[in-house]
Amino acid sequence: MSEDFIHPQLYQILTHGMVQDLPHYQRLVQRFGGPILELGAGLGRIANALLSENQPMVLVEHSPAMCESLGHWVDHQTPEQQQNTWVIQGDICAPNVLTPEQVVEGPIEKLPQQFGCIILGLRTVHLFSEEQRSKIFALAQQHLHPDGAFIIHHADLQQTDCHKQWQLVAEHATEDGVLEIDECFYFQALTQRFHLRHRIHQSNHTGQQLATWRVAHDLYGIDKVDIQQQLAEAGFMDMRQQHLYAEESLLIATL
Repeated sequence: MSEDFIHPQLYQILTHGMVQDLPHYQRLVQRFGGPILELGAGLGRIANALLSENQPMVLVEHSPAMCESLGHWVDHQTPEQQQNTWVIQGDICAPNVLTPEQVVEGPIEKLPQQFGCIILGLRTVHLFSEEQRSKIFALAQQHLHPDGAFIIHHADLQQTDCHKQWQLVAEHATEDGVLEIDECFYFQALTQRFHLRHRIHQSNHTGQQLATWRVAHDLYGIDKVDIQQQLAEAGFMDMRQQHLYAEESLLIATL
């Protein structure tokens, strides 16, 4: 996984309006309980949707800027929620990421170590190599409650339509004008990875372009069978699939 972190504002633009998966996480938390551990929490898109479940939450994020934004988000919650939410800055491939030394927000002395739900959301699994995934799965196995669930967002990238030409995929109105998002998505044989590219254009109300940003993600096209094999090697006994939309699904692993 690259150490070049996406800027929080660009991440927020790219994930704006993405809510299709959230009810599924809510139902799974209601079924398996808490505490909740989210690996790669971003800006708290999933965590914010789970506040109503009243479960302790530990949010792990590698990007320092994202962690700072998560800290501001926690500060705006109720005092009770603040006492039950932790932000950890660290690499989810590291076995010692859930230690008090890594906590940047939340009461260190109460940091949970066992979880009813562990979430790896929004294609995060596709950012990591096979070796890195093994480390993440081992971490989840170590910290999952015996009756809990490890929930992985998976995309069948091989079935996704590739389009190397730029396409407009989203448009958002702002106070100052419009944000337009172009996307191209293709497989590169040399790297054996899928390349997801975004261009974000900012225009004013007269249509004058003010700025453009580019965001690049390189994704591993992981087969569900390969994930199932890795989960079994990590100690998970069962995995089932819950369809979300298009080529997207949740893989739910239990011990």
